[in-house]
Amino acid sequence: MLKKLITIVVAAVITAPLSASTFKETYDEAVKQDKARKYTEAAQGFAKALEQAQNPKEKFNALYGQAESLRKARKFDDAAAVFKEAAAVEGASGYDKSRAQRRAGQTYFWSGSKNYDKALTEYEAVLVIEKAHPHNTSGALLEMADIYYRQKKYDLSDETLNKLLSQEKAHPHHVSRAYIVKGNSLRNQKKYDEAIESYKKAVTSPKAHAHHISEGHRMTGNTLITQRKYDEAIVELDKAINSPKAHPHHVSGAMTDKARAQRYMKKHDESIKTSKDTIAFEKGHPSHKSDAQLNIGICYYDMKDYDKAIEELEKVKTMPKSQSWHKKAADDYIKKSKNAQSK
Repeated sequence: MLKKLITIVVAAVITAPLSASTFKETYDEAVKQDKARKYTEAAQGFAKALEQAQNPKEKFNALYGQAESLRKARKFDDAAAVFKEAAAVEGASGYDKSRAQRRAGQTYFWSGSKNYDKALTEYEAVLVIEKAHPHNTSGALLEMADIYYRQKKYDLSDETLNKLLSQEKAHPHHVSRAYIVKGNSLRNQKKYDEAIESYKKAVTSPKAHAHHISEGHRMTGNTLITQRKYDEAIVELDKAINSPKAHPHHVSGAMTDKARAQRYMKKHDESIKTSKDTIAFEKGHPSHKSDAQLNIGICYYDMKDYDKAIEELEKVKTMPKSQSWHKKAADDYIKKSKNAQSK
């Protein structure tokens, strides 16, 4: 009897680690496939790991991994469905459940405007999860508000942002981003002073994300240009350009705005220099480089140097990332330059 009991105990000790090891090996292999961008194989691997899962955490991780691979493969409906399965795993933590449910919303949000309403439905579900982590709740509210803003439902966006800002434990980056979205909404409604106030709150918000600080300065400057307060605008745009850890696209955007303000002030030489610096900025957004090249051409047009204007404007049309409106604007100014030359 004792010998039989010892055999059972030894078998149990041996079997448990083997089962755990089998899940880990399958799961780790699926992770490798995902990192190699073999998303179909990865999703299949995570599905196999799910069959071997021995506890709620393993089940959740397998489902979450599978959903991520499906999302990266652009199978958005399938991905969202599996994220919701992960959120429904019995015994999973409130953090994991709310994280997976929020990811279902993000899957639809990031897939484009046609899926915004589906995203809102999934985000709403985050808000009712028991013991949801406050950072997942604030993230869901932020992304809902962003969708409402994009849909031009400004009242709903503002109401949702106010809910986020009233949360004591909202993630500080969600708070700073909320002020950016609120500012954008107000700016679109031509409430410029209120927009600037909101952008400045993003900049001064405790533990604000560095990118939100640079974006806040840039958007403040951009809005001041709309108000024709060019000197004030340049001060804010310089802050964006020189902001520590600024997003490079915020820097190049601020540079194009600064060049535009300088041109409006008829400081054409300064504007041309700023635009040339924008083009030379290696990490700048390609569209901002086209903006800068167009601005150079317009400066020469304003200075009545029509040959040079035409030369610079022709460059806009051959830049690899110039958009159709860049090319149309360049053509319009080329035509104006030629008309001026013929007089």
